[in-house]
Amino acid sequence: MPEGRPLQFPALPPQGHWSHDIRKAHDIVSSTYDHATRILRQEDHDPLRLQTIAEKILNDSLPVLEVLDMEIRDGAWTNECAQALATTIVELRQASEAAINMSVFIGLTWMQRNAI
Repeated sequence: MPEGRPLQFPALPPQGHWSHDIRKAHDIVSSTYDHATRILRQEDHDPLRLQTIAEKILNDSLPVLEVLDMEIRDGAWTNECAQALATTIVELRQASEAAINMSVFIGLTWMQRNAI
């Protein structure tokens, strides 16, 4: 896998005929991933929104990936997916922290200019 976060969540491995449940589970994780990456591409970040999406990936998507791993049994694919999700969580948390720091900076600057 290339360095950094992939543009799209990894597709299901081409071998095998995947059941409706496996395809649906993959679609759920992929959709969450796509939503998170769209949010990260925006310039104006809401820290709470970023934290919420990071928690959704951590609490919802990773457990679904664990179930997919048991069914698909392709370690390389699972590792690629896990790395994509982990990288996204880190980026969401970093963006959230940066947005909080920027808000604090703007607030302090405003207070200094207005001598509060």
